[in-house]
Amino acid sequence: MLVVSISPNAHDTSIAIADQDRVLIVVEAERPSRVKRKWCDEREVEHLVSIGLRHIGRQESDVSHWVGTAMMNVLLDPSDRRCDWVCSVKGRIFGRAVPFYLVNHHLAHAGLFFASPFDSAVIDACDGGGDGREHAAFVGRRTAGGGSIDPLDIADQKPFSAVFYDVLSYYVYRRYCQEGKLMGLAALGQDRDDMLGFFAEHASDLSTETHEASFRRLHDRFPFESADWRDPIAQDLARNAQRTFERERVAQIGALAQGARNVVLTGGAALNIHANTEIAQQLGADVYVAPCCDDTGEALGALLYFMNVEMGKPISVDLPFLGMGATSEPVSDVVIGHVVDDLLADRVVAWHWGRAEVGPRALGHRSLLSAPFTDRHRTRISTEIKGREPYRPVAPIVLQDQVADWFDLSFPSPYMLFAAASTEMTREKAPAVVHYDGSARIQTLPETASDPISRILTAFADATGVPILINTSLNGPGAPIANDGDDSLAFASRFPDVVPYVDGKRMTRGAA
Repeated sequence: MLVVSISPNAHDTSIAIADQDRVLIVVEAERPSRVKRKWCDEREVEHLVSIGLRHIGRQESDVSHWVGTAMMNVLLDPSDRRCDWVCSVKGRIFGRAVPFYLVNHHLAHAGLFFASPFDSAVIDACDGGGDGREHAAFVGRRTAGGGSIDPLDIADQKPFSAVFYDVLSYYVYRRYCQEGKLMGLAALGQDRDDMLGFFAEHASDLSTETHEASFRRLHDRFPFESADWRDPIAQDLARNAQRTFERERVAQIGALAQGARNVVLTGGAALNIHANTEIAQQLGADVYVAPCCDDTGEALGALLYFMNVEMGKPISVDLPFLGMGATSEPVSDVVIGHVVDDLLADRVVAWHWGRAEVGPRALGHRSLLSAPFTDRHRTRISTEIKGREPYRPVAPIVLQDQVADWFDLSFPSPYMLFAAASTEMTREKAPAVVHYDGSARIQTLPETASDPISRILTAFADATGVPILINTSLNGPGAPIANDGDDSLAFASRFPDVVPYVDGKRMTRGAA
């Protein structure tokens, strides 16, 4: 049995492949193509499938089942590119007609439930739109024979979705896909009763009306022409939009969960770390967010739904390192020592090891690592090396068993999808990872001998007393995260104080 799942979407095209036991690989089109948030046409989809199959040593004739999402699926007749929940249609790939099992956009998001640790959960799928909706909710159950995901009726809920945040980010930056920037900018703004009141009154309007109508509504009330993040109006809009988004999301999930012990958040809205944190803290539930909760996880979610629900075959999914790359040999203690020496010598380490992470966060296999001791460490890695705006934060990676001394966080955050307030010790000894509002987009990591990043953190803590490193993605402005070793070496070669390590070897500058 070999199942290939394809999700073209409007952006973030991806594929996922599994056999009868486990997920074998997830390939996001942006990684091999080097085009950020890449959408693929028919030829490019076929090429992406070929890349994935070749990487696991299989070929097109081995595929027993074709799965995917319907929305904008270039392999289907245009009349079939819509799916209410699930359906089966004929499509074409590699020049032949094949049956496709299709999963609705939001149901594919919900399929990531089967990557969670829960036997049952309320699932909230919220984003900027897909298959005719922006928000859907489900109940997921896991059984020995697979499981189920059943829709919840949310017709009586107040309409609210990630469209609200999408509209506000465009209004501030005059470009789409700037939501992450808006979340960072919020820390610079001031609370304003007039903005909070306006957003409270019009939250549903800004989630449901056309973007053009929303822009007019915003411009009539808060005129803003400069599209400059330095403008106090931009900062205040970001601040009060973020506060509104958190409040509305807590109310939305609270109405759905109603005392549920487990909640799965998925869809693009689940990239908002502060809203995720408020939901977890105020609901008192265990909250799971997959590292590919946005559209990068659509092919994987459709695959997991098909295997568990349609085929009745629970399969393992070893997140987050399902991307391309070699399964590397263990890293020697000597190399770990060299990495720590480089960090203590005030160098930035470009760390490329093993298989790539899936999703938009670098989690230790395609990472830029730095000491966190001064704000200069943040500006160098974020502004000078990555070319980002100076207000944007960098993330700390910290050993799980030492989190309590450094951050106020009562649960693990393995995928950098929750926020934590910093303690006085962090602000004093690791200020580079502390954002303007005192928070941090934290990644927690258990101490384990099999993970080289854990060993690097342990050795760094032994040398400095600080179990924290800056961990940010190994990519430049507007570029995808590094995919193969050549990508990482090419990036590092541009900066004299960036030292590349590829699959456990400290590389000489210019080596291939």
